[in-house]
Amino acid sequence: MDFFSIDIICVIFLVITAIIGYKKGFIIQLYDIVSFLFVLLLVYFLSDPLSSIWTIYQYDSHDFIASLIGSTINRIVVGFILFIVFMIIKKIIGVLVKPLLKGIMHTFSLTAFADRLLGLCCHVVEGILIIYICLVFLFIPFVANGKEVIQNSYIANAIVDMIPDVTQTVMNMSDLMQDNNSLDTYSKEFITEFTLNAMNAHFINEQDALQLFEDYVFHQNQTIQLNPSQIQQLTQLLEDSNYSTQQIQDVLSQIKG
Repeated sequence: MDFFSIDIICVIFLVITAIIGYKKGFIIQLYDIVSFLFVLLLVYFLSDPLSSIWTIYQYDSHDFIASLIGSTINRIVVGFILFIVFMIIKKIIGVLVKPLLKGIMHTFSLTAFADRLLGLCCHVVEGILIIYICLVFLFIPFVANGKEVIQNSYIANAIVDMIPDVTQTVMNMSDLMQDNNSLDTYSKEFITEFTLNAMNAHFINEQDALQLFEDYVFHQNQTIQLNPSQIQQLTQLLEDSNYSTQQIQDVLSQIKG
């Protein structure tokens, strides 16, 4: 699939969601988007504990890097399965709730056009979120050249840039999966960006992030270029990990801001 095709699919999907939202109206669509956001919260909070006991994506648990990436990919897969299940449950509940909401809608003085226009807007927002989830958590990591296709597109690339930390982390993990190389072959800037983004997106915890830095960044006598935000994040991580002032200064001496 090329970048033009993925953009066409995004446009068609958004047009369809806009039409559906216009027909449904605001009150019904308000239920859909609120329940959709609730589904996302459930997936976010449940995917981590469930992925620790439900292994779908197999990986070498004795290799730290393979385990780190594999556990994250497994969490993504488990999260997507949860997303599908909760969306089905949402639809079933909607069959019961929406008739009641239609009755409530008639008690408001909202004009038919305004109701439909607001419904259109809400459904387009939901459609954009669905596209983001599919592109970032399915297309990029599991489709050959998925990252390049997205980066060369216009609409799809704009959508995945809505949450840059999460998107960049998944893209970096996709590179590591496809290259199948040791982290030693990557630049310290790449490892630093990957680690900080993964930590910010809650794909890895501070302990794993610190181990990555200690194994692949801190003890190499090479100067790296970081932006002020990355330097602040790294400093905060070291302070939270009980590094002494001198140790922090030694690490920061390798960094150019």
